Amino acid sequence: MLPYVWSVLLQPRPVEAADLSYPIILNSEGRVVDGMHHVRKAVRLGEPHIQAVQFTADPEPDFAGVRPDDLPYE
Repeated sequence: MLPYVWSVLLQPRPVEAADLSYPIILNSEGRVVDGMHHVRKAVRLGEPHIQAVQFTADPEPDFAGVRPDDLPYE
């Protein structure tokens, strides 16, 4: 399993706060783009299904090759 996935699975607070009424977002290949905390919560609760939306074509990123600290987000 990817290191990022493990880090998400081991974070209890964001997992508990995940609202399963919102769908996860999948890229055009079916990989989770947003919503790994939702997936973990659904697994923990024994939910057999989770809502998802999937891109048919992936959008271009807003930023590429920029360090996270250099992004214009607060």
